[in-house]
Amino acid sequence: MGLLYLMRTLVYFWLIWRAKEIFMGVRRWVPAAMAAFLILGLGQYVFLPDMRFLLRYGWDEHYWRLIGTVLDPNYMGVMAGMIGFYFLDKNYKNYKFNKEMAMILMAAATLALTWSRASWLAFGAAAGWWAVSGRPGRPGRLGRLGIFGVLAVLGVGVWWAAPKPGGEGVNLLRTSSIQQRLLSWNQAIGVWKQHPWLGVGFNNYGGRAPSSSWLLLLATLGVLGSLGILGEIREIGGIRNSKFWLGIIIMVSVHAIFNNTLFYPPVLGLVAMMRVRGAR
Repeated sequence: MGLLYLMRTLVYFWLIWRAKEIFMGVRRWVPAAMAAFLILGLGQYVFLPDMRFLLRYGWDEHYWRLIGTVLDPNYMGVMAGMIGFYFLDKNYKNYKFNKEMAMILMAAATLALTWSRASWLAFGAAAGWWAVSGRPGRPGRLGRLGIFGVLAVLGVGVWWAAPKPGGEGVNLLRTSSIQQRLLSWNQAIGVWKQHPWLGVGFNNYGGRAPSSSWLLLLATLGVLGSLGILGEIREIGGIRNSKFWLGIIIMVSVHAIFNNTLFYPPVLGLVAMMRVRGAR
C-alpha cells in the first residue's frame, strides 16, 4: 500500500507535467470551472454557514467558515488563493473592471472567509514576492504593489464585516490547531531521525500522517528521496523559468508546511488546470 501511495503521488506530478497534452480538449472550460468553484464556496458560506453536522460523518465541524466543495477551509483557502494569483498575474496591467478582475475580487473574498491562517500566510508570501519581484524602476512595479495593497485592504474589510459568532474556528488567536500540528510534527521528526537518509517508506509510517507535507516526505522518503521529489517539481516544463509558477510554488510550499497540500488531489488538479490554460 505504501508503494501505491508513492506511485499515486508521482502520477499526479506526471499529469501536471503533461497537462497541456492530456487536457487540451477542455482548455476553454478552465476559467468557468474556477468561477464555479468559487461561487459554490461563497454559496455554501451564505446559505449553509453551519456545517457542524458533518462531524457525525467524520469531518471536522465548521461554523461560519467557508469550506466549499472540498469541505475543508485550509484547502479551500489555498485553492482560492491560487485562483486569485492566477488571474492577478494575467490581468495586473488592466485596471478596468472585467471578468478577470471579478475573479480576483471573488477569490480574495473567498480566501478571507475561510479563516485559514495558513492560506492567508501562503497567499501573502506569494503575492508579496510577486509585488516586489520587478526590477527597480521597471514599469508596473508600483502598480503591482498598489494592487497587492488593495487586495490586502479588501481581505481585511471582508474579514471585519463577516459574522464572528462564538467558536474556535473564527478565533484568529486559536491555539488548539497549533498544538495538534506541533504534536504531529514532533512525531514525524522522531520517525525521520530513525532513518534520516532513506526514510521508513510510506507503508511503515505508523499512525496518522503529520500535518505537513514536507515532514511526511522527510519521514517516509528521507533526505535523498525528498530531494528527488524537489527535483521533479523543478523539472515540470517551464515552471523554473516563470515568475508566475515560482509564485505558485511559493504559495503551495508555504501552505504545505502546515497541511498535506502536496498530497491533496484537488490542489494538484488545480495546478494541472493552470498548466492547460497556459499560465506564464
